Amino acid sequence: MNRHPASAPRRSHPLLRDLVRLACLAALALPALRAAEAPAPVPPPVPPAVPKTATNNGLWNVSLISGARLQNPYSIENGLLKPNNSTTDGFIELSFNHLFVNTYKAKKNEFKFHTSERAKRRPDGETKEYRGQWYQPFHHIPDLDFRVGYVFGGQSTPNEITQSTLVGGSDIYGESSIGLPFWRHTDLDSSGDSPTWFQQATLEFSGGFVTDKKALDIHPNYFAGVGHQLSDGAWTWTSRLGLGGIDIPEITTGNTVVVGGDGLPEYANKAALTSGTRIFYKLSEGTSIQLAANVYFGDRPTWNLSAGVSLNPGKIFEALKK
Repeated sequence: MNRHPASAPRRSHPLLRDLVRLACLAALALPALRAAEAPAPVPPPVPPAVPKTATNNGLWNVSLISGARLQNPYSIENGLLKPNNSTTDGFIELSFNHLFVNTYKAKKNEFKFHTSERAKRRPDGETKEYRGQWYQPFHHIPDLDFRVGYVFGGQSTPNEITQSTLVGGSDIYGESSIGLPFWRHTDLDSSGDSPTWFQQATLEFSGGFVTDKKALDIHPNYFAGVGHQLSDGAWTWTSRLGLGGIDIPEITTGNTVVVGGDGLPEYANKAALTSGTRIFYKLSEGTSIQLAANVYFGDRPTWNLSAGVSLNPGKIFEALKK
């Protein structure tokens, strides 16, 4: 029997074996080397945080006001002007306005019609508009106020005619006013950075009308003077003082009123010192209390006082969405 001897196993060369191991290690380490050589990804830039004081509450404010008005109208009975007459009536009013002290929260975000670098700087050269600032009128957007309202009919005798021709008086009334800022002041907190009170002084001009309760007649009124506005966010106080013109009954002798051919009193528009003020206190974002007063200091003075609740529909709707 022929037997073939078993062939001995082949052994690889040590050098070849080492080369194979190096090739395997290189194949495993190549991805890691490529990842190490690649530049690190750059994270997207993070926008800077905007402080709460750099927001604006909106340019316009719409309010619906209702309450009671105590006034001293011209009361004419049997052709004679009655002295010391006063009535209390309900009223409802719609207001559409822009007030700097209410809408302005960040001076750098304020919308301006026109301004200059000098107007934006303090006397010490700093760009902050804190503290007191004097401006030329028309350098900033003016305060604008449009109002229309209705006073519910009061009680009077059959022979009596009651008429309040002062702004916000009887029956249907309306007024449009503009305030041109010439001075602004911001009070700061103890840190010196956060504003607490906003103030403004303006040149005030306004015109309006009231209608008769018992006749188809319109009485115009106007005002020209200075105004001041102050607010800390919760309290807002506006006031004005100047020359105002309203219709007053024409008098012949004593308290006898001139009567026209239609049997109704005749009126003449006369100017005198006039003052008005409004105070708001915010109860919530959409609700506030309002107190107001107007006085006409003439030969036949007249005045009115009002108190009511002011509702801001926009703020109320925003609160309901939350």
